[in-house]
Amino acid sequence: MKTKYLVLGAVLTLGTGLSQACGPDFPLMITKCRSECLNQVKSPGFALDVAGLGSGLEASPPASEYQIGPLEASEPEPKRTLLRVMRQQADGNAAYSAGAGLPEAERLYTAGAVEFNRVHHSTNGSYYSASSNNLTDNPELQKAADKGLSSAIGWFSKVLSLPEKEAEPRLLVATYMLARCHYLKTGESEERLATKYFKKVVALASSHHDDPLGLGNAALGELGRMALSNQQFKEAVNLYARQASAPNAAIAVQSLREVAWVLSSRDDVSHYIHDPLIQKLLVSYALSRIDHTCSEDCEDNYDYATALSVQDQHIVSIIAALKELSPKELLLPDRTAALAYANGDYELAAKAIQSIHTPYAEWIHAKLALHTGDLEAAADYFSKASKDFAIDKSAGWPDEFVSRLKAEHGVLLLARKDYVEALYQLSASKFTDDAYYVAERVLTVDELKQIVDQDSWGTKFRNLLARRLARDGRIHDAVQYYSNEVIENIAKEYENDLNAAKNGAKKADQAKGLYNAAKLEIFYGMALIGTERCPDFNEYDGSFGGSCDQGATADTYISDDESARVENNIAKPNNRFHYRDVAVNHLIAAADLMPKHSQVISAELCNGVNWLQSRGRSFNDERINILYQKYARDGRAEPWAKNFGKNCPEPDFTSIQ
Repeated sequence: MKTKYLVLGAVLTLGTGLSQACGPDFPLMITKCRSECLNQVKSPGFALDVAGLGSGLEASPPASEYQIGPLEASEPEPKRTLLRVMRQQADGNAAYSAGAGLPEAERLYTAGAVEFNRVHHSTNGSYYSASSNNLTDNPELQKAADKGLSSAIGWFSKVLSLPEKEAEPRLLVATYMLARCHYLKTGESEERLATKYFKKVVALASSHHDDPLGLGNAALGELGRMALSNQQFKEAVNLYARQASAPNAAIAVQSLREVAWVLSSRDDVSHYIHDPLIQKLLVSYALSRIDHTCSEDCEDNYDYATALSVQDQHIVSIIAALKELSPKELLLPDRTAALAYANGDYELAAKAIQSIHTPYAEWIHAKLALHTGDLEAAADYFSKASKDFAIDKSAGWPDEFVSRLKAEHGVLLLARKDYVEALYQLSASKFTDDAYYVAERVLTVDELKQIVDQDSWGTKFRNLLARRLARDGRIHDAVQYYSNEVIENIAKEYENDLNAAKNGAKKADQAKGLYNAAKLEIFYGMALIGTERCPDFNEYDGSFGGSCDQGATADTYISDDESARVENNIAKPNNRFHYRDVAVNHLIAAADLMPKHSQVISAELCNGVNWLQSRGRSFNDERINILYQKYARDGRAEPWAKNFGKNCPEPDFTSIQ
């Protein structure tokens, strides 16, 4: 006897339940793993692919999220109360009597539901489970269950015997419960009757009968399960494909995944590969199984084909079956090409998409060109794919999928030294850290300025440009790019201080300019001159650090020119919170302009220590020590200096002639 499942509560509780670590989510940077990512393939997604399997099939009834709770929960009072009273009765007859005054269809259906639930309760709530058939070894209990199901069938059948208009409020759900009851009963004809009624449910739902629980779509799944249990694979795939074409199809998608797993494990998978629906299902399934996602543990020239053959013989058997087909028989040529490419079968990949130019096929064409070392052709294919994906929005390509394409295109453009276009591609993807890397470390500051000036770029890139200009000593040019008015005003003050430091008429004026600039650098340095990524990480407000080797490691797709640019645009000094080092240097320079052992030197160095301590001593011990050692050499003993770094007076620059 087959293992079967009781729908608890006679469609009273039909429901579905769809099933990051501490710290911030540091996204992967594709520029760190270029060869690995470019040599990989990414599936558009199993759910997306199987959603299209149902096209050309008979229309699926609309699905809805199954409601939780009694069917009558949406009924108005006092009707709802009366239906609840009926549910509490001992058997169907008592329930029917208690429902006097209600429409006949509702009385009959509720009486059947009471009988159905008696079966569930009489078997201790576990009529059948996925792991065991609790009644197989208990003939008496099985006999009692069949009797209860027969009684329920009698009540539900009476609903269907009513004139259609009178039966309508419970027609579809009663038909569904009839199917369930027959499926759960023992007997040679029961499954045939269950099939009959499940098909009727689908027909009723498809002809727009009221179906708030989405039972028409659920019936397709039940029919699919019966077909699968009888190894009627083509029928099962057809049914699940119809079910998956409707909204809220997560259950159907999972069912198709399980069917594909069963088929791919069979020795005769090549026999089924000729069926159009099954071939599309198996290709989509296999491709989703080898969907590669870049990882931090990237390896150049990793042998995916060998790894795949060792780890997933199911996929290998699907690929072997596909190789027996002619190009015209490949019904998902672009997905087949991606699958073959991922398995290292470049001949099959090229054959599959020889004359195919879908957006996804263009992507695989690009990868095949990369495999042969033709970067120019690869760039052309990437460009076509990027444009076609943007046009082909109706296909529902996942954002993550299109983002990966744009990011890979950006990596290839970097390899071809087309840095400006690389920034455009990466900034249009979700790989924003890679875009910041190009804007901050690869482009010259003037190249970035030209881009920001001619296009409407967001505040992130404008601020990044402002800080780069300021770091390059072009604070006057930088001011207009700060997006925050407060920071813009501070930047103007910073500009005045730096001008005084450079052009002051007296050394005291120059020292004061350096001193004031240092204060702004310590308190506002992140916003004024901090790096977006390494080493300051403005994007995390400096709260978190990270690796500084992005893009600078050896890789097939990193040119010597890019590496030189990265080195040339490094923060100086290349320390976390590097602007505090800049401030320390300015304070030292200010002290050097003043007479040794003067109050000015002692006070400015004391204040510098105080400022650094206020920003987190654990990060600034070395900087504090530098200032203290300078004070010990060139400052003078002051009463307030016993707790150096606290209660510091302002330096009296006016005392210096």
